[in-house]
Amino acid sequence: MNSNPKALFRLASKNIPLIIKDQFSNYDERTGGTYHLIDKKIEIYSEVVRSEELNATLTHEIGHTYYNNTTTKNETLEKSFEEELSTWEQSNEKINSGNEVYCTTDIDEFVAEAYILLTSGESPSAYTICKHFPKTFALVKELIDSEDK
Repeated sequence: MNSNPKALFRLASKNIPLIIKDQFSNYDERTGGTYHLIDKKIEIYSEVVRSEELNATLTHEIGHTYYNNTTTKNETLEKSFEEELSTWEQSNEKINSGNEVYCTTDIDEFVAEAYILLTSGESPSAYTICKHFPKTFALVKELIDSEDK
């Protein structure tokens, strides 16, 4: 994945601190970064900085800022996600592997994964997002477009 100017502009324009850490206190080896809602900062694990995953991880964490920094919860977005999640969970086509379904963890992770797809054109969750969550994906696009005005 190439660099993502839109994501980097979001980071700079919203004055979101970016911290590189050698170790997370509760580090999960699957986690390359984290967005702290209360402190409004992004931490990236130093091993990710030295890997091909940096751009995807940073873009994902910046994606969290769209959902978590809105002043009011978007009930339409949350309802759409829950409805499409329920349909996806009942489908016979359900994929059962890590990154391809990470977007189904919760609405926050969905927005972060959708942001990667919208800004870079690729995401490990792309198939699941596009096939099973088209309404929610469209609502995320609206949220991002309205925040970026």
